[in-house]
Amino acid sequence: MTLATGIAQVQPTTSHRRLDIQGLRAVAVLAVIAYHAGLPLPGGFIGVDIFFVISGFVITGMLFRERQASGRVRLRSFYWRRFKRLAPALALMITVCLLLAIPLLSPFGGQQLAAETGIAATFSLANILIARSLGDYFGAPAEGNPFLNTWSLSVEEQFYLVLPALLIACWFLARNRGSRRALALVALGILSVLSLSLAVLGSTGYSLDRYFWLLSFFSPLTRMWEFGAGAMLALFPLQTVWARYPRAASPVATAGASLIAAALVLVSAATPWPGPWTLIPVIGTAMLLAAGNSVTGGPIGRLLSTRPAVVVGDYSDSLYLWHWPIIVLAVATWGRSLPVTFTAAVLSAVPAVAAFRLVENPLRRAWINTGPGKLLLVGLSLMTPIAMSLILLRGAEAAWGLPLTDRPIYGSGSYGLGTCMRFARDEATSPLLDDSCALGDPQGQRMIYLVGDSQAAQWTEALDESGRDLKAQLRIGTAPGCPFLDVYKGTAAGMGADDVACRDNYENTMALLKRLPPGVVVIAQSPGYWI
Repeated sequence: MTLATGIAQVQPTTSHRRLDIQGLRAVAVLAVIAYHAGLPLPGGFIGVDIFFVISGFVITGMLFRERQASGRVRLRSFYWRRFKRLAPALALMITVCLLLAIPLLSPFGGQQLAAETGIAATFSLANILIARSLGDYFGAPAEGNPFLNTWSLSVEEQFYLVLPALLIACWFLARNRGSRRALALVALGILSVLSLSLAVLGSTGYSLDRYFWLLSFFSPLTRMWEFGAGAMLALFPLQTVWARYPRAASPVATAGASLIAAALVLVSAATPWPGPWTLIPVIGTAMLLAAGNSVTGGPIGRLLSTRPAVVVGDYSDSLYLWHWPIIVLAVATWGRSLPVTFTAAVLSAVPAVAAFRLVENPLRRAWINTGPGKLLLVGLSLMTPIAMSLILLRGAEAAWGLPLTDRPIYGSGSYGLGTCMRFARDEATSPLLDDSCALGDPQGQRMIYLVGDSQAAQWTEALDESGRDLKAQLRIGTAPGCPFLDVYKGTAAGMGADDVACRDNYENTMALLKRLPPGVVVIAQSPGYWI
């Protein structure tokens, strides 16, 4: 049986395709790539927020039109289209990059991190794993994860588990055709206000202790309002507004573009995100989407609808998928510098374009109408990256048979996926008390304590050997992206949840060290927190 079994080629409908939206996708993906490439665009990561608003707008509009035309929403068809468009392309990227990780990433941490994130991304759970293990999107540990960018894809799919059900419930409860739109708008409005409130709460530093990640950068709870903004816009009768005020569209588009441009320059990694500042690109994107729904979007709408912008927008999903892992693999090989990251970002367009033309676009246009064809596509999309991830994990655990490294001591724990790299949110939760984080000589009377951030963990193997030679126990208690100093990582006005977690980790670890048996405390950390 071949992949073509049960597949017939059909032309997709383009009646609702808006060229300006494709141009806006181009702006979003180029902003993210420029930021990851190290170009002087401090707010480039807001491109993801632009994508979220666009997704909410496009998907809600599609569901509403289907409901108006046929009287129902076919959930099975909706989710199949989503799977067919994303899963095969994602599986290809993960599999290829995991193969490249074997010669390019270290078997002591880097390969495990990639493999475990690859499995999570396959099941749309990458954001949860990354939040719980690495914590900080902007920290050094996260920069070494080749699949860090898949967090946003997971958030998007999680939102799609909620949106169709919410809309269907509203339309079912509506008494008449006219109230369907209103009830859905109210429900989305309430959901969005709650989500924005959680985002603002998280940006102030409030934490849910063990469940801190629920208010973090990666949480679907703090991001749902961005999708909601686009979804509400799709249900709003914009054509009526522009029919009454036709000349207002161009100023609205100009104002929206100005807000996005301002956010790209004014926002940075030090800005608590998501939070109040996130309103700037979200409102700007919503204004551009609204203005483009008029007869003319003015100069901004025409610029976004130019052929170069539309072409880049068509490739945006694939460009987003491939650019970051290629950058990470290049940095692992040649070191981090602007020439390396910029060149890698540019060259990532080659596999991105190839994957779009050979996999993503053909499958998106294909009608797979038999059970065997669907089963084959699902099996290949899920099992291929999972199998490759498991192979990489097993090989890394055995250090691929390399001499003198056939006994990995700390494995993925040194980079955040094990028990020894975690926040001590109170003294009792410190990994220093975890027996699985005890190395050296278990019977030794002397004590060595290793604390600091992820860079401290690189000394685990050396200190383990030293501990056995000196007949000393080694206890490890490191935390991702956290300086082990009497400082606050964020300013008082910009303390995020991870900043509070770092401070708690320092204070609780210090309190615990005062009560543990005396010993040598080894502290290591990146200087990047203060330079």
